[in-house]
Amino acid sequence: MRLINFYFSFGLPLPLLESLSAPRLILVRPGIFNPKLYTIQDAMKITTMILDINLNEDDNFVVSGQVCILDLSGVSIKHFTQYNPVFVKKMMTITQDSCPGRLKGLHWINCPKGF
Repeated sequence: MRLINFYFSFGLPLPLLESLSAPRLILVRPGIFNPKLYTIQDAMKITTMILDINLNEDDNFVVSGQVCILDLSGVSIKHFTQYNPVFVKKMMTITQDSCPGRLKGLHWINCPKGF
């Protein structure tokens, strides 16, 4: 239950679409989770679970794809230190090679300086 509450504060598929054929919007806010309590591995675990649910239950997600909006407000250096090269490689492999969802766009907002 704690991880489910964590996910819905971290990433959220938005219920409304621009049109019937528009891709699903996913709002991701990594800056609102406490990096002392949760790891980026927890976030990816929950993200893949929600991806499975969307693939099984959301026809619009399957047909039209998804657009991710990453809001980086509140992200600190403690969030970025959880990433290591091995994890980033695994994450990219999942995203590019094994994820059946179509990523139509990735938009970054409120990026911190130095990003």
